[in-house]
Amino acid sequence: MEMAKKTKIANDHSEIILDRLASDELNYMFKFLTFGGLINYSMTCQRNYSIIRDWISIMYPMAVEYVQNQHEYWSIATILRICKNVVIDASTFNFALFTKIAEQYRGNLKLLSEELEFNFFNFVNAKVYFEMEVKNFDSIYEKRKIPFVVLQPTVGFNFSNEGESTIEEKRIVKEKEIITIPLGFFMKNLKLYFEHLLSDMYYVLRFCHLVENLEISFGDSVSDEKYEDFYECPLLTSLKNLRIVSGCILDDVQSQKFVIDILKLTPNLLDLEIFFHNYCDVNILMYITRMCPNLEKISIDVDHGYGYIGVSINDEGLYGFLKALPKLKHLNLGVCHQISGDFYSRIGEFTQIEYFRVERRNGGYGQVLVDEVDNVKFGGGMLPNLYYLEIGNFSFSTEKRQSLLESLRLMAPKLARSNFQNQYSFTLQDYC
Repeated sequence: MEMAKKTKIANDHSEIILDRLASDELNYMFKFLTFGGLINYSMTCQRNYSIIRDWISIMYPMAVEYVQNQHEYWSIATILRICKNVVIDASTFNFALFTKIAEQYRGNLKLLSEELEFNFFNFVNAKVYFEMEVKNFDSIYEKRKIPFVVLQPTVGFNFSNEGESTIEEKRIVKEKEIITIPLGFFMKNLKLYFEHLLSDMYYVLRFCHLVENLEISFGDSVSDEKYEDFYECPLLTSLKNLRIVSGCILDDVQSQKFVIDILKLTPNLLDLEIFFHNYCDVNILMYITRMCPNLEKISIDVDHGYGYIGVSINDEGLYGFLKALPKLKHLNLGVCHQISGDFYSRIGEFTQIEYFRVERRNGGYGQVLVDEVDNVKFGGGMLPNLYYLEIGNFSFSTEKRQSLLESLRLMAPKLARSNFQNQYSFTLQDYC
């Protein structure tokens, strides 16, 4: 009983303290709460809900205004979701709101959202937004020189389904002085969905100098237009993560040309994910190593519908690709019908690898698997960091499979320990 009284007194005392806190003290405390914590605290009583709601209206005025333009009433949960991610399309585009951000808040888009997703079917709207000039920006940006990359107007490589291609294009950089600051300059996280010309995409990127995370996908009506003039885009030195989804919308030449161009803008890229229509040439992979030498994670896959070819790379090409990316930890290549298994005798040279998936399997268009080597084995050194391995279809006997498992126990201890606890940590599929 005495303990219960003390607990109640302690609880009452804590409630009194919160009641007596000044608004600025409460506001300081709320900054340390997660969005989930804010919602939970607001649900304790009506008074606390009102306190949190008032605080949010001060901290995220643009998000509140964005919601109020569509609904008269806004809830705490709605605003906090907007603060994480907001989708902007033709129906939700609000020119007045973005003008206010540009003019009154120096382009601070965090007041609206941490991540902006643009689904623009009408390029005029996108152009208006990204061209918007920020007023009263910090003097450090005034007359700032920005490195721009010159994009070639013609396709810079030859391509055929037989895998014969050459890529001779280089990154041509020149500095330009920017006099005005566009609103897109300050964006960190950006998703773009377009149903327009590829040159429209480059036009948007001209205004996104500081973007760190970028996702690009295409609608059903992207034009196979070939721009005739040289095009210039800023060197996206802050970009760390890039995802490109071309799917079946862009044909092979068009999608690979787009990849060639956009990778000229990304010298410091760490994470790259590309989804092609049906084919990725080995020269594209080697081009990636030249443009993005600091990659730590790469994933390349193709549409697995009828007629796909896959990733055109053999054992020697795979070895050269990994040699050229010494920081690579995560590798995912889908549908590699030219892998014989000879590479795995040297896989231990790449001690930094943590995740390895190279899917040996049949491709479409009659792209049958090459013959596997007589004695597939894992060697070359230790793999102390490897926790996932998938190599696709090989015709291993029961004895051979057991032999491979035994060798992996020694050279990849993390994988060996996980192997018997999680059946998905190690994949050796029987070839049918």
